[in-house]
Amino acid sequence: MSGDQLERLRASMLQLLAVIRPNAVALVDAFDFPDALLCSVLGCYDGQVYDKLYNWAANSPLNSTPVSS
Repeated sequence: MSGDQLERLRASMLQLLAVIRPNAVALVDAFDFPDALLCSVLGCYDGQVYDKLYNWAANSPLNSTPVSS
């Protein structure tokens, strides 16, 4: 693939993303993947995104040991 072809592909992809953006949430919801499978709390059904994100980060194994300053 040439650089020109790659740039045209990228431009086409960005145009298509703009077309599906208004329906992106509905399209993803149609697959009904649970948040745990996606490893994400950002799409939670109850709308409590920030509380869930904070709790998810607090319970992450990466945050199980204190960080020295």
